[in-house]
Amino acid sequence: MRTDRTGAPSHSAPLSVVIGAGGTGGHIYPGLALADALRRAVPDAVVTFVGTERGLETTLIPKAGYRLHTVDMIPFDRSLGVRRYLLPAALLKSGAQCRTILREQGARVAVGMGGYPSAPVIVGARMAGLPSLVHESNAVPGRANKFAARLTPHIALAFDRSREHLAGGERAETVGMPLVGRWRAWTARPCGHRQEERWAYPPGPACCWSTAAAWARHG
Repeated sequence: MRTDRTGAPSHSAPLSVVIGAGGTGGHIYPGLALADALRRAVPDAVVTFVGTERGLETTLIPKAGYRLHTVDMIPFDRSLGVRRYLLPAALLKSGAQCRTILREQGARVAVGMGGYPSAPVIVGARMAGLPSLVHESNAVPGRANKFAARLTPHIALAFDRSREHLAGGERAETVGMPLVGRWRAWTARPCGHRQEERWAYPPGPACCWSTAAAWARHG
């Protein structure tokens, strides 16, 4: 990795972005969509992910062709009982692990897409002095992104009403939901006769789709 005299990544090196996303497909797939978009825009970009050993990221991210780093983070979940008091120590430890990953990757920016791996990535970026961004894909943000949004001035939303639940929500920008592969291509087309014939719904300009829950393990 090439660095300048301060130890920061050299801007002559390929763009390197580290994305924190995990737990459920509702966080992982938007993260993969962002990674794919970065590679389309900057073909030599190096995009890697941070997750844990618990979530769907252990299979979905490597299957999509991206490297996954895992850290020791526990969920932001009240169901942990007394173990929830370990959360500050776990966050500090996993944040330090992310700082090391960011430096090793020569990252220029860190992105938290939600799920409990998202928070340590933003903490690690803060430790490393790197810019960071949080993207919230839910109408009501989860605990990890609620915390992470306090550590960065850069917040992106899928739904405008999410801003009222986030510290600094007034400066957030509503950008929509990143979509992967065939879904991105499908939504880019109008609801024409081909789709109407295939799915046997009445002709007309309006379409409403409901997909499986984010925690579903199979499409």
